[in-house]
Parts: sequence; C-alpha cells; structure tokens
Amino acid sequence: MKLIYSCANLLTIFNHHAINGVHATVNNNDRRLQLNQAEAAKRVDDAVDEAMLSVENGDVTGIAFPLNYVVLSNEVGGQQQLTVNLRLPGVDRNQNIMIDTGSSSLAFCNKSLAEEANISKVNYAQCNTYGNLQTCPDNSTGLYSMFYVGQVYEGDVAVYNNQGDEIAFASMDNASFTIIEAVQNYMCFGPLDGIAGVAFDKINWGFAVEPSLDFDAMSLWNDSCKNPDQYAFSVGYETLGTCAYGNLTQTTLPSPLESALAEDVESGYNTAKAFGLYCDYAATYDSEVDTVIPSLGIYFGGDLALNNQFYNNGKAHVAQQLECGGENEWYLLGFNAIRVPSLNFTQNTTELCSQCSNCFTDSGTSWIALPLSEEFCNSIPNNVDELKSLGSLYIDLLGTEGGNVTLTLPLLWLGEQYMNGKVNCVGESGSFILGFPIFQYYYLVYDMGNNTVVFVDLELSNETERFIDSGGYAPTSAGYLLYQALTTGILVLASCIYLWK
Repeated sequence: MKLIYSCANLLTIFNHHAINGVHATVNNNDRRLQLNQAEAAKRVDDAVDEAMLSVENGDVTGIAFPLNYVVLSNEVGGQQQLTVNLRLPGVDRNQNIMIDTGSSSLAFCNKSLAEEANISKVNYAQCNTYGNLQTCPDNSTGLYSMFYVGQVYEGDVAVYNNQGDEIAFASMDNASFTIIEAVQNYMCFGPLDGIAGVAFDKINWGFAVEPSLDFDAMSLWNDSCKNPDQYAFSVGYETLGTCAYGNLTQTTLPSPLESALAEDVESGYNTAKAFGLYCDYAATYDSEVDTVIPSLGIYFGGDLALNNQFYNNGKAHVAQQLECGGENEWYLLGFNAIRVPSLNFTQNTTELCSQCSNCFTDSGTSWIALPLSEEFCNSIPNNVDELKSLGSLYIDLLGTEGGNVTLTLPLLWLGEQYMNGKVNCVGESGSFILGFPIFQYYYLVYDMGNNTVVFVDLELSNETERFIDSGGYAPTSAGYLLYQALTTGILVLASCIYLWK
C-alpha cells in the first residue's frame, strides 16, 4: 500500500475498513495506551521534585516546573501544545498559555484582563500575523490567514501550578505582553488562553502609538474580505486581512523569557542563558481533545536546563543555531542532509537551509515537516516488519565545530506519525521543521547564550519501546488491526493542512 499525502487538499477522513470480515472503526477509543497518563504525570512531578531538590541542596541553580498538554479538535487542525499556567497580578485564576519556540510575543486572549489586572498600559500595540498567503475573491493578494491585535501592557507575570500555588523564582517581573482585542488563531481556541513565545527579541515586533487612552488597537487591523475558502488553511478562520501599520514606527519589544534569563545571568544566579523542554510524548496519545492534561511536560530554566536527569542520562547532540541577517530570530538550524541508509537514499538540504527561516525547530508546530518529495514518501515500504528491518531515517545537523551531529528517527515510528498527520512531506523546496513529535526521542535545550539547540537522547521505558515497536498500537487493538490493513494493501488518500509560521 502507498500512503498518498498531498499538501494541496483537505485531509481525507476515512471511517472503517474490513479486515477479514471484521470492521475496525477509526476513533479515539481504538488506541490502547501502553502508558497511563496519571503514571506519566507522577514521573514528571517526581523529576521536577528531584531537580528542585538539587537546587535546594546547592548542587545547581535554576528552576523546574511541570507543563500541561493540550490537543485541539480536528476542526482546528489537530494542534498539540505544551502549556503553562500564568497569572497576572490581581487576577486569581490561571491562564492556560501555550509555549511556542517559534515566536517571541506573550499575549493573553481574555480582553477582560485589561480591566481586572493590576497592570500598566504602555505606548505600544501589536499586530501579528501567522499562516499562509491567501487570495480574496477580487484577486487581491498579500493576505494572511491568522492574526491577533491588541494593546501592550507591562506587569509582573507569575507561574502557577495546577494546585493554585505560585512557583517561586519562576515569575517574569515587569514583562511586556499584549492583551488581545481581536484574534483569529488557534492559541485562543478550546482551553487555550494565549501564547508565550520563547524565541528571541528580534521577532517580538511592536508599534509605537500616541500616549492616548483613546487609542484603538483595532486601527492596526484591516479586514480585507470574508474567507472565501474555509478549507484553504483551517476551519474556523472567518476573515482575511492585513496589518495596517500606517506611519507607526516599528520597534522591537523585549521577549519576556529572554529578558528573564538574561537578568538571572547578569545577577549571577545562573551562568546559562538557556531553557529546556521535555514532554512524555508517548503518554500524549489518545488524549481527550480540548482538555488540559496536567504534568506531561517539564520546563527547566537556567543552569538546571543543562543539569538534570534527562540531560545527564542521555547523549547530547549540540546543533549550531543559524542567524538571519546577522541576528537571532527563531531557532534556525543547519540541516545538511536526510539519509535512509537501508534504501541507499541521501538528500542534501544545505542549500535549502542557507535561506532564512526555512529550517528550524518549533514546539508550536504540531508536526514534523520533511522536504522530501511525495514520490519518495510513497516509495517507502509499508509493511510493519519491513519498516522495522529498514531501521531509521537520519538527519544530519550542523554542529558547533563545523561537523555534523545526527538525529535518529525510526521509520516505523515515522510511518505511524505520518498516518496520523504528524509528519508532512512538503517537497524539496519546502521547509524543514522539527516540530512537536521530536519530543518522543529528544529532550531539547534552547541555549540563547551559546546560540545552540541541544538534542539529548531520551532513555525510553520498556513500555514506551513496546508501544513504538507495535507501530503505536497495542497488538490486540482494533487500531493496530487497521494499521496492519493500511500497511498491507489498502490505498489511503490523505492530505495535510500546512500552516507555516
């Protein structure tokens, strides 16, 4: 069977296939988790406790706290995100904010926070756009599919746990953030309350406005037309438009996390301007959509990012970050090649990645995008046993000494992710993105001080290994029977919605 994955069309959803007279229905209950989410959450909480005990004992400096997980319904693209509980001063409820390494702005969805919180308005506003260029019915172009617009404020931003307790030393004092006036972005869908961009200052754009209480942030946004094709990019986005900056002066606002890390280094508390993200990815399978699953991830900040049980127990692959125009923006990487030795396949990607913003790692992208042709992806054998025997796909990244560091992703696992819409083959001129699923195999450290991204091999539990070896399904589940059927002769037409940020 050949999986056809065309990025030009809407994802084709199929309901059932007959397997020896038995129908296997595709639904969330088909999955039989090998890993219990409550047990995974306990492991996460234990790892956080262990890390913070080392801080209390004076062995290392830094901070660690648990992160939550959310997967949004298919109607909004099946987005999956790590989230953190943030609070503004004077507001005694958590805001569930997604963590995005592909942006730098901190923004809150709830407009009432402007009146409720003890914060100060500043003379800046934001209009940020995301997504693909679109076209109105009158053929006007240069339009974006996602946006948010709002006034910028300053105030203390605190981190809270799921029990309602503030996490000491994790706060961001006098941070700049936006309270959104209008939004068309999945960061405000379902249980999500905003976005915490954790990349560099350079892409946290703001616009200077007159110091008037009468300024309307909506004057920055121009609705051009109603969305002529809901399925062109994602269900749920109603309009197309563009930011209308006029004569306003564009400026760079401080990225809250980068500022907080820099302050810790300047004060001598930390020596590493770095943070690490961990996710128990196997435990995210079959999560109930639009539901916050607590403690499936961890944030490590400062020196602790480079000294914890995940970093110390794995092999660290240190990749060099690339600059764009002489400055850091996103976590851009030099992807030199994709290799599948068992198929005698090598594709050089150095030229692709020499262009700004084409190759990066991004926790806010819910899939892995590979610049492989559809023909090549269709040529990969699809029998489970064959995939196991073929081993892995290797990704060569530019290392800090000019050589390569190599990431390893099993073809069986990639096939399963591909079938679930979490791996996209975007063509040889498309982007190269290591998105959220990379957390299955690696703990990631984003070192802003040394301009590196460190991929640390994770030691997988026996349960996780069995889960992966079965193609992500338990051998007796209907889902696994369906997977066998799909990989032994049924032609599946699927496509992807590719939102490049």
